[in-house]
Amino acid sequence: MVLQAVDRCSLPALSLGRRQLVRMSFPRLGEPLDVCIDVPESAAAAGGGATLSDAERQPLRILLYFHGHGEDYRLGPKSVPGLAVVSANCPRSVGGKRCFWFQEGAGGAWERHEHAKLRKCDAMLEAMAAVLDASSAALAALDWPVGIDAQVCLMGVSMGGHAALEFARSAPGRVRCLAVAAGYYQEPEMEELLKSIASIPLLLAHRTGDRCCPFGNIQRLHRLRLALPATPAAVTDSWFEEGIRHGPTDEELQDVIRWVLAQSR
Repeated sequence: MVLQAVDRCSLPALSLGRRQLVRMSFPRLGEPLDVCIDVPESAAAAGGGATLSDAERQPLRILLYFHGHGEDYRLGPKSVPGLAVVSANCPRSVGGKRCFWFQEGAGGAWERHEHAKLRKCDAMLEAMAAVLDASSAALAALDWPVGIDAQVCLMGVSMGGHAALEFARSAPGRVRCLAVAAGYYQEPEMEELLKSIASIPLLLAHRTGDRCCPFGNIQRLHRLRLALPATPAAVTDSWFEEGIRHGPTDEELQDVIRWVLAQSR
């Protein structure tokens, strides 16, 4: 993978079956944003009269992945048949303030879960919306047999779980489904969040003894979600297990990917 510098509006041509790194410029962030786009293969697009696979009979789906604190965005989920993965690197700071995807402020407040002392980072929300726009346009230019899905699947782990929820809240019409593993959300705003994402299928995966992102927070979000009036699209799945591990295992990550694919058929 070779890192290419681009402007915020367009990406270089992508290739099927390859992972491509790009560096996008966003003046409001004060530093570039590195993005990885992993594109699945397409036997039909390669020519030779190959028969369309089941995945190729559907629009190409896009998973926007938000990594956790201290993790490498390039080590996120890999593409699978019919699903491209877009992941970006959360910068350490934006405008001189510590950045935790869509929250900004003092690092100590974030580590102690004192969310009232943090502010929304609108610059990062704007940047990631632009990343999605540019990635979608570049993927649409590929020779995928039936085009791309107009909506995006979201997934986040830990700090990235909060980011996935916040992104869905800011643009619910763009989201097909939402998976959050070992995440959290500020409790005073949970009801407003849930109103915004009421019609989006939601998966919450968490261990009850997690000490990094306490289970009680996501348990409350789950209970509030179940109390909402039912809507046809509002699938709510919870994978709660005993244990203290923070974040999913590789096998559990693949289970989440399968859940995402099942919701977007």
